[in-house]
Amino acid sequence: MQATQLKKTESNQNHAEPKPLNGQLFSLYQRNFDYQSEQARESAQEMHLNLKGNTFAKYRDMSKRIVYIQSKLPHSIYANVIQASEPIDLDQEIFYFEIKILHQGGKNQIMIGISEKDYPLNKQLGSTKLSYGFKSDGKIFHNKTTGSGEDYGSKFDKGDVVGCGLVLSTRQIFFTLNGRYLGIAFKEVELVKGQMFASVCLQSINDEVSVKFQPTSSLRDQFSFDLQDYRNEILKKEYVKVQAFTADRRKMHEIVKSYLVHYGYVETLQAIEEPLEPVAKEEQKDDKIPIFMDRKLTEDVPLLEQKSRLMSDVSIDDQPTLTLKSARSESFSGIGSIGQLSSMISLGRRINRSESLYVPPNISDRLVEKVQKQKKGQIDEAVYLKERGTLRHMLSTGEIFQAKQFFKDNLAELYQKNISVRGLFDALEFIGYIANGETDKAVEFASENFIAYLKNKRKVTIPTKDLTQPHLPANIGVTELMGLLCYQEPETSELKFLLTNEQTALIIDALNNQIIKYGNKEQLIARESDSIYSRLENVFQQLEVCQSVQKERNCNGGKRFKLTL
Repeated sequence: MQATQLKKTESNQNHAEPKPLNGQLFSLYQRNFDYQSEQARESAQEMHLNLKGNTFAKYRDMSKRIVYIQSKLPHSIYANVIQASEPIDLDQEIFYFEIKILHQGGKNQIMIGISEKDYPLNKQLGSTKLSYGFKSDGKIFHNKTTGSGEDYGSKFDKGDVVGCGLVLSTRQIFFTLNGRYLGIAFKEVELVKGQMFASVCLQSINDEVSVKFQPTSSLRDQFSFDLQDYRNEILKKEYVKVQAFTADRRKMHEIVKSYLVHYGYVETLQAIEEPLEPVAKEEQKDDKIPIFMDRKLTEDVPLLEQKSRLMSDVSIDDQPTLTLKSARSESFSGIGSIGQLSSMISLGRRINRSESLYVPPNISDRLVEKVQKQKKGQIDEAVYLKERGTLRHMLSTGEIFQAKQFFKDNLAELYQKNISVRGLFDALEFIGYIANGETDKAVEFASENFIAYLKNKRKVTIPTKDLTQPHLPANIGVTELMGLLCYQEPETSELKFLLTNEQTALIIDALNNQIIKYGNKEQLIARESDSIYSRLENVFQQLEVCQSVQKERNCNGGKRFKLTL
C-alpha cells in the first residue's frame, strides 16, 4: 500500500546519519523563518470546536473543546464530523492539533484529520477529495466513499492522545500517537485558502474527545508531541540542502562592493579594496596621538577638551540646563557629538576657540578611478562617488552646516533646482535643533524655511518608516516635522523615531540617491520618478518575489521568510 511504503521510506530517512551542522550558522538560518504568523497564533488560541449542523454531538463544558455523542445515531454508517471554529491559517510552517480520547463507544471509529468548509458532516472523514482522516483502527482515508482505508499506524483507544499535523511548505499530512511520530500519511495535499478545517469524527454513542489547538505556557498544557523538535528537523534537512550549493565568492564580493559604492560608504570600500598602508614610521611623542590610530579616537580627545571648555564658559546655574540638553541630544546619535555642540551656537557662547574639529575622510582618487572603470549596467553607481562619500561622512558625524555648504559648492545646480534636496537638508537641521532641546531655534528655522514647502504644489517629503508596519517604507511631509514642537519631551513621544540614528540614515540615503539620479539624468529621463536601488536591494526584492511565487504555487501554504542578520 502507498501509505505503508511512505512510512517505511520516512523511517529509513529518519535513521540516516545527519551531516554535521555548524550550530551557529544553523541558528541564524533558523531565525530567518516565522514558524507561525501572529495572526495564525491568535487564531489557534481562540479556536474551539463548532457544533453547527450537528444534531447528536454536545459540548461537555463552556470551553467548547470537549465534545461527546449523547444518543444513539440513526444508522450504522452515520457519522458526526465536527470542525474547528476557524479555518487553518496557511501562513505558517506547520499547523498541528491534538485530541485526547476520553471515552470510546462500541464501534471504535473515532477519527482525526482535516476537511473542507462544505464537507458533508454526516460522512466519515476522508470521503472527499479535500478531506483526510486517521481512524482509531489504524487506517487512513482520503477521497474514499466506500470500503476500508489504507493501513498506516497503530490503533488508538481510550486515554490515547492523537495528533494531526499539516506541513504547509511541503503539503504533507502526518499523525502522531502519544507523542510518537507515525510518519507521513498524505503527500501533495490540495489546499484552499480559508477553506481547510481541523476536524474530528465521532461515530457511536458515548464517543468523547477533548481537543488542543495551541499549547499554553503551562507544562501541563503542552502538546504530547515535541513540535519544536520536529520543526528543527525539517529545517536541518533544508539547511543541508542549502549548504550543498556553492556560491561564487567573487559575485558576493562584487555585490557587497556595489552596495558600498551605491550608498557612498567610501571609507569602508577603501578598506576592503585598497592594500593596508604601512604603520607610520615617525617617532611618536607621549603628548601626541599616533597618526595611524582610528579617527574616532583622534576625534574624542579634542572633543572632550572642547566639552570641558564649554562647561567652563557656562555659569554654575546654567550647567544643569546645558547638561539636560546634552543628554537629550544623545538620543539623536545621528547628529553626532561634534554636531551636538555646534548646533548650540544659539546659546550665544563660544563653542570653538579654533577651527572646526571635523576631520574629512581621506578618499583615494585611485580608488574612485578604479571603481568608475568597473562600471556595470545602465546606471553609473560610481557617479560623484568622492562627493557622496564625503557628504555621508559629514552628515553621519553631525556636520550638517558644513555638509550643506559642501553640497552647494559641488552640486550647486542640483541644490538650487531640486526642492526635495533642500527639504532633506532642512529636515536634518530642524530635527537637530529639536534633538538639542533648542525649541526656539527650531521654531525660528521652520518659520523661515518651511513656508516654501507649504507653497509648493507637490508635497515635499522625507523617507521614514511605517509605524504600523516598521518593515515597510513610508514618507512624511517636511512640514509635518513641526509636530515635534507639540511635545515637551519629543524623545519619548510617538514621533521619537524622527530623532533616531535610523531616521538620519534614511535621509542620508535619500540625498545619496538624488545625487545618483542627477548624475545619471540622461539615462533616467524616461523614468525620472523611479526609485534607484542598489544591486543588493534588487537581490532582496527578487527574493521576496520568488517566495511569493513559490507560495502561490504551493496553494499559498508555507513559512514566511524574514532575513535576520
